[in-house]
Amino acid sequence: MSSQAASDLAHSAVDLIQRRIDLVLEVCKEQGRINRALLCESFGITPLQASHLLREFLRVYALVVAWDESVGAYLLKEHHTNPHALIPRSVLDGSHRASA
Repeated sequence: MSSQAASDLAHSAVDLIQRRIDLVLEVCKEQGRINRALLCESFGITPLQASHLLREFLRVYALVVAWDESVGAYLLKEHHTNPHALIPRSVLDGSHRASA
């Protein structure tokens, strides 16, 4: 595999993960909360798949969500109306990996 093909494959993988994370964010914004059960219901996936997806989401958005025991879900912190603004652009576009 050429280095260009490997690079394209890596960018495709990063794009796929970011799209998955964005889908979780949309559900979180729409529902006002996010947890494994809601992901199962929203996407028709298994609890194990939902756990993996939630873990991907939390790796990126850990600073803008908080667990609320009374609700049994993660909630977006009220003072963060644009969670993307807190994530460095290099992480969103994958360029941080190119420099590593």
